[in-house]
This record gives sequence, structure tokens and C-alpha cells, in this order.
Amino acid sequence: MAAPTKQDVINLINQLLPDNDEQQIDPADLRTALSSALDYAEGLELGESQTGFDAVYRKINDSYSKTQIDTKFSEVNSAAPFINEEKHWVVGGEDTGVSAEGINGVNGLTPRIENNFWWIGDTNTGVKAVGTNGTNGTNGTNGTNGTNGVSVIGVSIDDNGHLQVTLSGGVVIDAGALPTPTDRNRTAYNWDIIGNRDGANKTFRIDAAKKWKAGTLKVYRQGARMTPNGQDYVENEDRNSIVFNRAVLSEENLMFDYEEE
Repeated sequence: MAAPTKQDVINLINQLLPDNDEQQIDPADLRTALSSALDYAEGLELGESQTGFDAVYRKINDSYSKTQIDTKFSEVNSAAPFINEEKHWVVGGEDTGVSAEGINGVNGLTPRIENNFWWIGDTNTGVKAVGTNGTNGTNGTNGTNGTNGVSVIGVSIDDNGHLQVTLSGGVVIDAGALPTPTDRNRTAYNWDIIGNRDGANKTFRIDAAKKWKAGTLKVYRQGARMTPNGQDYVENEDRNSIVFNRAVLSEENLMFDYEEE
């Protein structure tokens, strides 16, 4: 029978190790066994007979023979503690009944504030959760007296149309000229608006001596207010006339509202 090679021994070790994953093999013993097995396989590859090499191998200090290696593996495999399917520790092949898993603890108590004190469960610790009120501060010093106020005792308009305001103490303030009220709003009714209503003409104007202030013109056609800027009509630059988008019929009524410039 041919002697095993180094690879044969390695293959055997790889085959055996998965069975020991959960059995906590002593690392020192495992390293020694693997080292001896590899040394033994190296010796066989040199051509030595198994019997002759065993005799030489036993003379090496702190090493194992093949028989000793096999025995050591057997001892480690059977004696190492491990956890069985019931989650118990097994030592020396016997179920000790000792659970390898911890027992769930009891839920703790969360502190809370009640009546301004810290409570844990049903126990009042007597420790206040709210600080006590501080002492009152000292009164501030009195402020200095303010200056006397001024009041309006009279209002009048002088000969120049200026508003004169008389204050207590005799002081008179000229508030300036008052604006002269004027009414510049104008309305051009249908008969005041110039332009043929023949179904062809689109241009209409007010009196040539008048013009409206920019942005004040409002145009009404048959009582409906028209929209400027080209939607219904366009104002001419003279601010005296407009051009409708469509011609005006003879029966249509027009009206212009504006502020005269």
C-alpha cells in the first residue's frame, strides 16, 4: 500500500475540521497536531517507509507520531465542550442541563415627573424636578422728569393762502401754501365725440382744443368698457384721438372719460 502524501494529510484535516466548528478545540493542541501531521507527511514524501519513519519520528522532542496524532484528535473531539440542539452545554459527552443562553431580564422603570417631583415606578424620590423661585430683585431708581409737551392752540390761513399753526407758548409755524382744489375730470358723450359712424371709420377724437392726461382715458362702447393697448383700441400720441380695432356702426354709442391735461 502506497504511503500517504502531504496533500492526502491536508485533505484529511480539511475533512475533519468542519465537524469541530462549535466544539472549541484547544488552539495549542490543534496547532501541534497539524504541525506534526505536516512534518510526518513531508517525511513520507522523502521515500522513507512508514514503519522506519515512525521509529525516527518518535525521537524528535515535543512531536507526535502518527498514532499519537490520531489519539490526540480523538481526545480533543470527545472532550471539548459544545452546545447541543437544546442549547445546553455538553461536557465529556454528557448533557449538563446548563443553558448556554441568558434569561431575559425584567423591564426597567422609567423615571417620570409628577407633582413637580421625580418618581420611579410608584416611589416618590423626593427630588424636585422644578427649581425654586428666585428672590425678587431690588427696585430701580426713578427716572428723570421729561420736558413739557407742546400742544396746538390755533390754526389759520393767512392772506397768502398759507396754513399757520400756533403752538402753546406763542410759537407760530408756517405750514406752507394749501393746494388749490381743481376738478379736471371730463366726460365726452356720444354727441361730443368726433368721427363718422358709417361702418367703415375707426378713428374718433374729442374737441381739438383738449387732450387727456396720459393713462387716464376710459373708453365705453355701447356701455361696455373697452380694453386699450391694441386689444379693443389704440391711443394716438396726440392724446386727443383713438383708433378702434373694428369700425363703428351708426347705431353705436360712444363715451370717453378722462382727466384733462
